Amino acid sequence: MNEVYEFAAKWPKRLFGDVGHHDLAPPDPGEHAHGGDPRSALWARSFFSGTRRCDSTQSDRLVVVRRGIPVHEFDLRELPPEAVIGRHPSAAIRLEAFGLGMFHACLWRFDDEFYIEALEPACETQVDRKRLVHKDPARLFDGTVVEIPGYQLLFTLASVAASGASGETDPSVAMRTLVRTEASLPAPLSPQRSELLEERQRLPLWREGTAGLRVVDILDETADTRTFRFAGESPMLFCYQPGQYVTLLLEIDGREVHRCYSMSSTPSRPHLLELTVKRMPGGLVSNWLCDRVGIGDVLRAQAPAGRFSCVANPARKLLFVGAGSGITPIMSMCRWIVDTAADVDLTLLASFRRPEDILFRRELEWLSIRHPAFRVALTLTGEGVGARGWTGITGRVNAGMLSLVAPDLHDRQVFLCGPEPFMDDVRTLLRQLDFDFSALHAESFGRSHVTCGAVSGTTPLNLTGTRHRVIFRTSGLSVETDEHTSLLELAEAHGIGIDFNCRAGNCGECEVKCRGEVAFAPTCEIDAASRAAGFVWACSCTARSDLEVDA
Repeated sequence: MNEVYEFAAKWPKRLFGDVGHHDLAPPDPGEHAHGGDPRSALWARSFFSGTRRCDSTQSDRLVVVRRGIPVHEFDLRELPPEAVIGRHPSAAIRLEAFGLGMFHACLWRFDDEFYIEALEPACETQVDRKRLVHKDPARLFDGTVVEIPGYQLLFTLASVAASGASGETDPSVAMRTLVRTEASLPAPLSPQRSELLEERQRLPLWREGTAGLRVVDILDETADTRTFRFAGESPMLFCYQPGQYVTLLLEIDGREVHRCYSMSSTPSRPHLLELTVKRMPGGLVSNWLCDRVGIGDVLRAQAPAGRFSCVANPARKLLFVGAGSGITPIMSMCRWIVDTAADVDLTLLASFRRPEDILFRRELEWLSIRHPAFRVALTLTGEGVGARGWTGITGRVNAGMLSLVAPDLHDRQVFLCGPEPFMDDVRTLLRQLDFDFSALHAESFGRSHVTCGAVSGTTPLNLTGTRHRVIFRTSGLSVETDEHTSLLELAEAHGIGIDFNCRAGNCGECEVKCRGEVAFAPTCEIDAASRAAGFVWACSCTARSDLEVDA
């Protein structure tokens, strides 16, 4: 096997000096509109171009499939020993699709065996449903299916047995599972789904309860961030406020896991819902989503919730301040404002480390053009960004930066979202500028929003410091607490059920009536009216006296 890796390390130097290619024009969008054999377009093109078709019983061949229809076919022995797949004109197999790299992957032949290798770290390629890792070539077998953005590659290797088999696997079985025949095609739908307009009044609105969400597309925003586009498992319209989140109900490695994700989509486009997920080092859910979830998968989710929304806090002048993936709910609100032509003066200040980390960069530029009163300012905090061609603002958000982008700061409602250290710094800055915090709305992306399993029985707490007595009136329990344990944690430890979603002080799902003195976490978004009426959010408050709680 070491010889294979030595070969893999040397072939790029030979390849990019002289690349032969098959210049394949993208398939005509209408080439499959007519009936007949779904492979007719491929065969007709081969016939009129004089191309010799592969002998399926003798040759090692590759069939390129798009949306279930074969569109190209190759004899692998007639391709160069190192054949690049990608959008570049010099690629040996030139294809066009969103998300497909210029030099996406490479097929190469070594010692009469075939391999495929990813040419860049972010190369989105799966070999028999397993992710292809950069610089780790995968051997191809008879019946192997490789998935790349926009296409499937089906390999028939006459001289190689199927993976894990002794040669008895019929590759036509794999072909039948991948390529649709005329008899298996579903009833034709309008390519533009006109029934969604004609029957719109009959479609239910999803605004409460749980539902199945089907992944219909996956977009790579940056090297470590993906947007998952969902439609209802059954036809539905998504109804929510821009800036809200949904809670995914997942099962990962046998554990039930709940994870809250802000929607980056806008309710002005109600047929699809989008979640933008950034990989986190060691992140259980973010890495599972990016590595394991594919188009066609169905995830369960709880209905939209949360109070971080410009709709819930209307104003004529807005300032959005975000960092990293904290721009996700902000993007939802930006899209909403532009889509509805809202009479709003909007400024966005977003912070990222490097130019390649900027989420939605091109779309933000486009939105600012479509909405004259929408101004976008980006600042980069990474070292050496100026030497890499960045001519915009650099450094962490400071008073001078705010004065530059929003000289009328005190006239604006401010929406702040990002990691907790970033938000703490901005809060400190606003306090120094004597900003009215009643006009500040915040949502933190720094806390863990993951909950596993269900609460049952009791769990001992390690209480420290000053103690108080808490009486849960509905449950009839009287327990001891300290000034560090949240009411939600205290209730869970004693088997008392309090509804919750985010556990971060954003949604209000854990609101309960409480008598006594409590302290609220800085991230808690409960409003003054609820506090005055005696309500608290159990996830974000701790005791400062003996309490009575209606739970």
